[in-house]
Amino acid sequence: MTGQERMNIGRLRAQDRQSGPARIRWYQGYSGRGRADQLIEALSRYMQQRRLTDTVCGLRVERRARGEFYFFLTLESEDLGVLPDDVQEALAECPFLQFSAGGPYELATIQSMVSGELKMKALGQCLTYRVLRQEQSGDPFQADLDRPDREGGLGEVAERVLWYASSLGSGRWSAFHAACAALGAGEQSRRIARALRLLGHLEISDDGERWSVTPAAVAEAQQPGGSRLRFQ
Repeated sequence: MTGQERMNIGRLRAQDRQSGPARIRWYQGYSGRGRADQLIEALSRYMQQRRLTDTVCGLRVERRARGEFYFFLTLESEDLGVLPDDVQEALAECPFLQFSAGGPYELATIQSMVSGELKMKALGQCLTYRVLRQEQSGDPFQADLDRPDREGGLGEVAERVLWYASSLGSGRWSAFHAACAALGAGEQSRRIARALRLLGHLEISDDGERWSVTPAAVAEAQQPGGSRLRFQ
């Protein structure tokens, strides 16, 4: 066996190890009510929060969905109709998947009744922001501010979330929570919102579903010498 042949065999073996077991694509049916676009947004947000998009990779909705309709999750697993226990548990806990419409189905079975496939990873919101300034500090403990799990470490996260919120002006709670999660502080989103509200930067609706950045205001104060001081 020549050296080139050994190299070729080595590449093939490496590819086999990387590829792993073949995955089968299949569909699980459910029924929904109300507006399909709202259901799609909620499902996408849930799948991304639970990190299921490697298994739940798409969604197909019944054509002319209105009122009560059917939709089908696109699933990929090693065996048809079989999911890992953690994925199965997460799907069972999803409040939008309470009414099963059977399965597993192959695409040919449902293709005549559904629209094109929506990719789960392409749905939902992605947080992008631009750092306006970067402070340099010689303090060796300054790095602790980058760790939201440390006491006081939420300060920088809250500041960046405030930059993001200020660029939008207002939005739904899900967008604010997604911003905190993208910065590694999803579990602290309520705490960050409360801190920003107490500081006068943020306002939150009574039902907690929406937020808005407090509009800028100019106040005027009388100085002892008779002059007036304006501040924002």
